[in-house]
Amino acid sequence: MGTPRGSSDIHLRKPVLQDDRRLYVSTRAPYGQPRDLSVLSQGSVVYNKALNRYLYTSWTEYTFEFYEAPAPWGPWKKFLSKDYGGYPWTDTKNGGYSATIPSKFISTDGKTMYVQSNTFMGGLENYNFSLRKLVVEPRVATTPSNAKSDTANLAVPANGTRAIEKSAHFGNLAWLNNGYLNDNEDSWDQENKTLDWWGYTWPRHYNLNKVSYTTGGMFTDGGWFSGNLWVQVRQNGKWINVTNLRTSPHYPLTSAAGANRTYTFVFNDTWGDGVRVIGTPGGSSHFTSIGELAVYHARSVTPGLLQDSGFENQTSGTVSFPWYVQGTDTKGIDRGLGFAHGGANNGWIRTSSSNWNALKQDVAVTPNTNYVLTAWIRSSANVVGGYFGVCTVPGTIISELNYGFLPDYTSRSVTFNSGSNTTVSVFAGYWAPGADSFIQVDDFTLTRL
Repeated sequence: MGTPRGSSDIHLRKPVLQDDRRLYVSTRAPYGQPRDLSVLSQGSVVYNKALNRYLYTSWTEYTFEFYEAPAPWGPWKKFLSKDYGGYPWTDTKNGGYSATIPSKFISTDGKTMYVQSNTFMGGLENYNFSLRKLVVEPRVATTPSNAKSDTANLAVPANGTRAIEKSAHFGNLAWLNNGYLNDNEDSWDQENKTLDWWGYTWPRHYNLNKVSYTTGGMFTDGGWFSGNLWVQVRQNGKWINVTNLRTSPHYPLTSAAGANRTYTFVFNDTWGDGVRVIGTPGGSSHFTSIGELAVYHARSVTPGLLQDSGFENQTSGTVSFPWYVQGTDTKGIDRGLGFAHGGANNGWIRTSSSNWNALKQDVAVTPNTNYVLTAWIRSSANVVGGYFGVCTVPGTIISELNYGFLPDYTSRSVTFNSGSNTTVSVFAGYWAPGADSFIQVDDFTLTRL
């Protein structure tokens, strides 16, 4: 680090690159296979003259790791990790030993390179000279300036769009934005993935608020997202969740998502130099599929009247703004526990009392206007006194419905007229039956009719 100093005393040596990560820890690697892998291993350093950067490539048995530095002594930074999944490997995954970037094949602008590696695994011999294409785009600070348009798809090649994915079974990433909805690429790679994604990056920042995701094929062992489905944008090199995400139609998180069906995700106006649809892959083989992915900064996206409608902005297990609680019994937020209807979080109430408890939010409305309120609710078998609806802020019911046992998340809706009110309170709660009982709620929407 800093200015290098030479010495004949080996005891004065200092590391120039330290990465203590471990990949495929014991809870993830299949039994009997390599696990707890260090990330610094066989590899080499090459100087990319056009980018004025030294590049170090390494491998971990399952992944390639990439680092860059302005000088051989650093500071080194990881800029890419490519995971090819655990064993068994097929001939599409050959490559590992001595990952290098031959200087001969670096493009004039330095952005296109080729990674050379080879391996012997399970009878599949590949000690030949084997190359994989690597394209990099140095980050440049830009200000997004694209205007809103319902027809201008940002995922066009002219924008420098590059498709990104966790894994591409067939390598046909050009299919993601070729205009044909009936294609199929999928992420099947024999790995028990916990996250999967499809998306794009750009060489500049764009404004955006809408993504249209068309599924690919559905298979007996996968092809769909099974949970934690969300949209993320890349800002300053980090992936962050969009806010106020709404999906139309509702994505079922099962194979019922269907082949070559389009799901539109809209969210609050944001910006980034990348976007992706991300979630837990479904099926026994843990993979998803895609036919097409379009991205827009649309005019027609109406901001949701509710805030934090899916509890995704809740930062702890305690209910916080804009939501609040009614009643004295236990309530909270499930965060990333797999209980959500959509996204990662949901609200809940659980009690053994016979009291009334509810989750509520106050919402600004236009007087004398018709609305429809919808939420997804799940409840224990002994719930009979569940109520969902809208009231005035003092607590007078405007419209509500009664629900009972809902073994799976079920959509419930009420319509109402706001009357003279400028603010109403939406709620979901229940009169407990005097025994252990619960409700879970998620994905509220309030729409003006």
